[in-house]
Amino acid sequence: MSKEKAKQRAHLLVERSVELKRFRTAYPGSRERFSEIAKIAPDDLKPTLEHVLELMDLRDEDDGAELAQFFGFTGAETKLAAYLMAGGSLSSFAKENGVSRNTARNQLQVIFQKTNVRRQAELVALLKDTMNSFE
Repeated sequence: MSKEKAKQRAHLLVERSVELKRFRTAYPGSRERFSEIAKIAPDDLKPTLEHVLELMDLRDEDDGAELAQFFGFTGAETKLAAYLMAGGSLSSFAKENGVSRNTARNQLQVIFQKTNVRRQAELVALLKDTMNSFE
């Protein structure tokens, strides 16, 4: 399959980005699983799946930019907010991003102030509602 045809197929798949986003929100870690599937897929599908992964990453960056602009988050705050929104924990975020748990906790406290919430569950619900309003 040509690279151009693979890109066309990938764009068709990602056109349903709302469904893809809902799936990824419901199943944290789905990007990593999808990446593993892409590695073992038949050769004719690999270019399409690899391009879907690229588009998923771009979509995540767009979502982060929308959240950052709407709430006034810094880059680090945006990254943490998106991670929590996808179902991750504060501890795993700290570990995966090479920061101390206290640093992540401090970032979370600033996010709470900027969003006027007090609990992580409230934050996640607010972020999801906000992202849905952008669609």
